Amino acid sequence: MVTEEKLREFGQLICKVAAGKTMTREESCEAYRQIILNEQPELQQGAFLIVHIARKPTTEELSGVWDA
Repeated sequence: MVTEEKLREFGQLICKVAAGKTMTREESCEAYRQIILNEQPELQQGAFLIVHIARKPTTEELSGVWDA
């Protein structure tokens, strides 16, 4: 089960990406790891994926996805 802290951190990451900021490779890896392992609610997963794809992932972010 996901903790409240993890939910908040993931929500903050969604806001960061929605604001047009880029993630580090490590942040991207952790976000996609949580999605792959279904550790976040579907609503959070969907919101993250939509804003990330809409903002166009960087090479560093895609490297983090691959790491996950």
